[in-house]
Amino acid sequence: MTYFYTNDHTRLYYEDSQNKQGQPMILIHGYGGSHAEFLNQQRAFEALGFRVIVLDLRNHGASARTGKGARISRLGADLADVIRELNLNHVILVGHSMGAAVIWAYLSLYGEARVAQVVTIDQSPKALNTDDWPYGLLDDSWDNLSLTARNVEHVKMTVKHLPDNVYYAIRTVQAEHPFNYEQNEPLLLNHLVQDWRDVIRTYRDLPQLFVAGGESPLWSSDYAATCQHITDDQAEVAIVPHTGHLPHVEDPEIFNTILTSFVNTH
Repeated sequence: MTYFYTNDHTRLYYEDSQNKQGQPMILIHGYGGSHAEFLNQQRAFEALGFRVIVLDLRNHGASARTGKGARISRLGADLADVIRELNLNHVILVGHSMGAAVIWAYLSLYGEARVAQVVTIDQSPKALNTDDWPYGLLDDSWDNLSLTARNVEHVKMTVKHLPDNVYYAIRTVQAEHPFNYEQNEPLLLNHLVQDWRDVIRTYRDLPQLFVAGGESPLWSSDYAATCQHITDDQAEVAIVPHTGHLPHVEDPEIFNTILTSFVNTH
C-alpha cells in the first residue's frame, strides 16, 4: 500500500501504475466512495499504456481520518499535492460526483498548467436549485439544504447491477475502512453550496468532457448540455443510457469507449 503526506500532514492512500512513462490519468472518486470504484478503468487504461493513478480522498477509503479540511478547496489542494509529489504534467483528470468538484477547485486555485484534459462524471456544477439553475440535486435549495444532505445517503444511486469485480472491491474497502457519514456531513454541505460554472467557462479552451448517467437519480442529465453551452459549445457531452449516478461503474464498457475516444482525440 502506498501513501504520501499532504502539506497539512494528512496521509493519503494512492495507487500508481508500474508504467511511469505513459500519459498520467488521475481518477478521483466522489463523496463516500473510494479508489475501488475505478477498478475497471484502472485496468483498461493501464493496458492502453496510460499511467493511471487512483487515490482515496481524506476521510475516505484507506486514507487518514481527520477533522481537518472538510471542504472542497482543501481536497483541491490535496490533488495539487498529489500532482507535485509525483511530478506530473499533461495530466488527464477524471472525477466522479464530488471528485468533479475537486477538479474544478484545483483549476480555480492552481490553473491548467499541468492539466491536459478534464472529464467529469455525473456532477452538476451547482447543486442548489435556483431560478437560473434547475439542474441541482433533487429538490435541494437553501431552505432544505441540511435535510437534503442527510437524505443523499439513502438514495439508490444505480440502475444496473454492478460488475462483480468492482462490487466486491468496493465492499472490501467499505468493510476495512468504513465511511462515517455523520463525521463528514460538513464536507457534503460544503460541496452542495458550491457553484463551479465560472470555472467551467474560464477554462473553456481546456478540453472538457461532461459524462452523465441517462437515468441519474440526483439530477437531470440535461445539465451536461447546459455546461457545454457555458463553454461556448467547446466541451463535449456523453450520456450513458440506462445508468444512474455511477455510469463508469454500471457500464464500464461504454464508459471506457467514450473516455478512450475523448482522450485520443485531444
